[in-house]
Amino acid sequence: MQTEIRASQNSLSEDAQTPVCQSCGATVAGQYCAACGQKYPQERLTMKELFHLAYESLFDFDRGFFYTLKELFLRPQRVIREYIAGRRNVYMNPVKYMLIWLGLSTLVAFSFLDAEQLTKQIVQESQWQSPRKESVRQKEAREKMIQKMASAQQFILQNPQFVYAVLVPLVSFWSLLFFRKRGYTFAEHLLMNTYIMAQTIIIVSPSYFFYYMFPGKLTTVTVCSGTAAVLYYTTVKTLVLGKTFRTVLKNLFSYVFAYLS
Repeated sequence: MQTEIRASQNSLSEDAQTPVCQSCGATVAGQYCAACGQKYPQERLTMKELFHLAYESLFDFDRGFFYTLKELFLRPQRVIREYIAGRRNVYMNPVKYMLIWLGLSTLVAFSFLDAEQLTKQIVQESQWQSPRKESVRQKEAREKMIQKMASAQQFILQNPQFVYAVLVPLVSFWSLLFFRKRGYTFAEHLLMNTYIMAQTIIIVSPSYFFYYMFPGKLTTVTVCSGTAAVLYYTTVKTLVLGKTFRTVLKNLFSYVFAYLS
């Protein structure tokens, strides 16, 4: 009788220690899952691993693109947490996912935006706010500043890939700084923000169409699209890092400081 009890206990102990694939749940006998091919065990995400995953799936367009798109709108916190935890075969790599949307966004921008008209509109809206009394030198300095702002805005709208290439690492840096006690690495913050920023590209992209349809509402469209992007970013990061008012403020500051940097 005692022998049977010990055998049962040993069996339960072995079952509890049986390695299981983090992606498909199948039992793993070696370094790779026989069912889906994912490496076991999955280590903590590092910068080297993140870029390796991006390179590995660069030409693979069958790795859950539409599923990732849907889940990042419906359950974004689950996508981020599961990817960090090691369930990565189900979702598209975040770097590749962002590159696809940047490419589509750039295509839309060149299709709908008239660079010369956009620059004129920015200058006109800025001139409406000009002071009534100013010297010739002040006027010239203001006009030069407006022209630079218009050129910068035009570049941002027509070349979003450069903006996000700088913005994502910056917002990840501030996010790491504000949430350093949460235990996430810089690479993991980079992963979170890459997924989230890719979704904000989708949110902001319709603004190109509105710029084309309502050229006199440049400021209104910019404010609305920017607000929608900030709300999505803050909401998702709060769902991932903790549903508290303090977390909301820290996420908002991370986003704002990244732009100001």
